[in-house]
Amino acid sequence: MAFRRFLARVYVAGWLFRVKAIVGQLCLAFYRIIYPDFSIGRKVWGRFEMMMMTGGTIEIGDNFHVVSSPSRSTITLFSRFSLTTFDTGRIRIGNNVSLNGTAITSKKGIEIGDGTMVAANVTIVDSDFHAQWPPNARLAVSTGEADREVVIGRNVWIGLNVVILKGVTIGDNTIIGAGSVVTSPIPANVVAAGNPARVVRDLHVAEERHP
Repeated sequence: MAFRRFLARVYVAGWLFRVKAIVGQLCLAFYRIIYPDFSIGRKVWGRFEMMMMTGGTIEIGDNFHVVSSPSRSTITLFSRFSLTTFDTGRIRIGNNVSLNGTAITSKKGIEIGDGTMVAANVTIVDSDFHAQWPPNARLAVSTGEADREVVIGRNVWIGLNVVILKGVTIGDNTIIGAGSVVTSPIPANVVAAGNPARVVRDLHVAEERHP
């Protein structure tokens, strides 16, 4: 029994944390070498995917925490963390941000404020990526005029399986419920949920009821 417990400790501390952290650091080192317009903090668990087309930029602050391995997830299975910028895309992530299996793709601009937490399987995009009309042209790439920036404030909490679409702003301290599809601006200090996401509760009111 003691030996089995020892093996369990080795597995958790060694494989799930140390090895995944080493893999993450190797990814960081590789991307720093090949992408001159990429800067990032530290603390990445697992291999992640990144593609920057010429002209795109990615800036990430300090104390960046990423889980990018299904074996490190305690809630759900998810894909690897990925960042993609097209030639006009810009991704800016603040300090003390935590992301889990998140896919972020930008043709215009996506910003995530300090202290924000993003759960697994979240997708954030600022473009439709394909022309809407006529239907036979939908394989073509959409024009830049249809792209709109996404701005996520500070200390936002985004739940599991959320999709955030172009033109969305989310105010500071807001919580987005699991499974939501966010298509329009959400104010600060609220809980929003649904498809499309709507405000369901004011966090100030909740604080007054439960001091």
